[in-house]
Amino acid sequence: MRAPVGVINYGAGNIGSIINMFARIGAEAVVVSDASQLESVERLLLPGVGHYDHGVRQLKRSGMYDRLVDHDGHRQPLLGICLGMQLLMDGSDEGEEAGLGLVPGRCRLFEPGESGMKVPHMGWSSVTAHGESPAISAQPEDNRYYFVHSYYVVPERREQVAGTSHYITDFCSAVDSGSGVLGYQFHPEKSHRFGMSLLKTFLSTPC
Repeated sequence: MRAPVGVINYGAGNIGSIINMFARIGAEAVVVSDASQLESVERLLLPGVGHYDHGVRQLKRSGMYDRLVDHDGHRQPLLGICLGMQLLMDGSDEGEEAGLGLVPGRCRLFEPGESGMKVPHMGWSSVTAHGESPAISAQPEDNRYYFVHSYYVVPERREQVAGTSHYITDFCSAVDSGSGVLGYQFHPEKSHRFGMSLLKTFLSTPC
């Protein structure tokens, strides 16, 4: 029997809280640490915190980068969280390494300007759904999710923006490639019942 979700471990963040959240919702999750394990699971979760280039280089060292660049989300749904969502893009102003390119676009740095607001964006914010993406559309209006980030994604295709939030400016906080690749800038594993609901939805994504 195949495990429902593989949490990719590439040395760019603590995956313990994600594994614990899946256990809380009654789902089986396994840690995936090298490319040979990617085919053993039905769906993948790419977490991550820290610097963009470090994340890319760690994926390359693990041997998983080349496999994920050609990822087929229709066959095996993939969810990126925080840095993991940013790595789905073509690249980031934070570094020079090329991302996975699964969602065309780039990551930009928050510019406080005259707002006086601090960077990084750290704390609770709501997400407004756009379109009919199952990634976020079913969430209640009083939703709130936990964010910690200095960069945000700017997808090239407007239809791939599944949700937006506001901090200094309106920004994309959820993406849906339309082909089984999803991303959340926030941390669903730290967002209590709202995050639990999203992870349950991800587990039910057809593949």
